[in-house]
Amino acid sequence: MMRHSKARIAVAAAIIAAATGLIVWSVSRIRTSDVPRDNTYHEDYDFQYLFEKPSINTLPDIQTVGRNVYFIHNDYIYFANLDEQVVRPLCSRTSCLHDQETDPDRMDECNAYAKEDDPEQSVGIAAYGGAIYRIQHIFDSTGLVYMSRLWKIAQDGSTKDLVRTWKQTSIDNWMIHRGYLYYEEAYSENDAEKVTQHYTLKRMALNGAKKDEIILKDDQDSDETFSGFYNLQAFGNYVYFVSLYADPGSKVYERCYVYNLKSKRLRVMETDDGDPEYVCGFWKGRLVYSAGKYSDNLTADDTEEILNIQKSLYIADLDGTNPQKLLGPIEGTRAIYFDQDHIFRSNVLRVNILKADESPEFVMMDADQNEILSCTLPFDPGMSEPAPGNELGMFYVDQKSSAARLYWWDKKTVNKDGKADFRTLVYHPLGAQQTDSHS
Repeated sequence: MMRHSKARIAVAAAIIAAATGLIVWSVSRIRTSDVPRDNTYHEDYDFQYLFEKPSINTLPDIQTVGRNVYFIHNDYIYFANLDEQVVRPLCSRTSCLHDQETDPDRMDECNAYAKEDDPEQSVGIAAYGGAIYRIQHIFDSTGLVYMSRLWKIAQDGSTKDLVRTWKQTSIDNWMIHRGYLYYEEAYSENDAEKVTQHYTLKRMALNGAKKDEIILKDDQDSDETFSGFYNLQAFGNYVYFVSLYADPGSKVYERCYVYNLKSKRLRVMETDDGDPEYVCGFWKGRLVYSAGKYSDNLTADDTEEILNIQKSLYIADLDGTNPQKLLGPIEGTRAIYFDQDHIFRSNVLRVNILKADESPEFVMMDADQNEILSCTLPFDPGMSEPAPGNELGMFYVDQKSSAARLYWWDKKTVNKDGKADFRTLVYHPLGAQQTDSHS
């Protein structure tokens, strides 16, 4: 039995008293028979595509369940209730100090603790079936991933369970959608002459009822250099992902795939305006993706030219057929993304990669592409611009802040200058919350 000092229990009790009792939890348990089979969006069952960050290969660090917003910051998972505007760690253990813990042996006991050995690794979370899931990478003394773990934390913070462990394997890109974990399995083979990296895209039934299924694996007999799978997204009965290749002359190109969950068939999307190379989101129940033509002599080292390629946006049926041009041509560094009602245009990548002499901002437009507002972001997003967000609002986690800090704009609030009105929710260990407004 674990022992705690009276002082320790008193501090923990103060934290818990401030952090609990104000919120009523509604935790659902999803049965396999409940999983929808239609092509509409269901928050409780589907990949939360509206929190997929545009233009870069990162995993969603924000999820919503009802009026609760879950997010990961540094080594802990937090949640904010938007009605109370209060931020708390995702742990309801009364004896836990959460992120105030200083004893390394006790830190892992906190249900909110989400330590990642690689500070450069994109650490995502996924809400599904009454739980928050995350992947953890554990490194050996040489700095290589030797173990990946899938964790499941109850949405009320009461439990944390280890679902699965992969040894000698890195799970870098993943998502959860309609009862399955979709993941990229990466591992290395070493021989006397070279190190060979292998990539396989698989899916795992969360209820453990089936063996993992292989969706696509790299062709080791090909003379192409394959760099894995990324940009995993899903909507309805379809899963999307991109693979990046380089031929023997180092020319780079991408393939965008769509996987039909019903037929279990995989196809490569094509257009007349270049190769589809990125799923930008979903608009009015249809697929939106970008496409552009790379020059024949373009190599992986030509970063600026790659980013400045003129691209067009296409809207198509969810299976990738019947494409129609929606917007374009557009500079590759100007990201376009969508929520249910709006189109957003951002210059964040242009500012932060090409060092353009501009302030990072986004423009929100209606369905007819009429500008509603433009906004200079009240925070430095680096290369990680905000995801569009759902009907609750647009959210952004400030990973550069020492405290857990969540920016929130409900998208219905526009100030007198026609700017977006961001609020800031900050976690304070004893429960005193600070809410600021930025425009």
